[in-house]
Amino acid sequence: MNEKPLFQLTDVVVPQGLLGRVIAHIQYKQQQSRLWRLRISVGAGIASVAALVPVGISLAHSFAVSHFSAYLSLLGDSAVLAYWKEISVSILESLPTTALALTIALVGVLLWSMCIAVRSITSQPVLQHA
Repeated sequence: MNEKPLFQLTDVVVPQGLLGRVIAHIQYKQQQSRLWRLRISVGAGIASVAALVPVGISLAHSFAVSHFSAYLSLLGDSAVLAYWKEISVSILESLPTTALALTIALVGVLLWSMCIAVRSITSQPVLQHA
């Protein structure tokens, strides 16, 4: 059986400067990607700082209302040795967990966005043309 190949390799003529244009376009796309990462991380950082203000006020108010510091001051009393289970449960129950969790989450988002922003500012192009 006489089988013909599906295609034949021929000499391909590469246009002059094609490699340079491809590398320049890749560098342009890398630069655009870094700029978008920077914009998104700065936006997330600004939003988390803006949200930290009311959440911080709510956390301070929750601590004041729950009398957490009053229960915490019992740790210096001599009764803590006899009633340590009750005192520790009272301290844990008076802890404002929702506001505290929101505050920790927003601080985490702020730190994450700052880390991404620093990485996108200091990152070097991956592909460089000699």
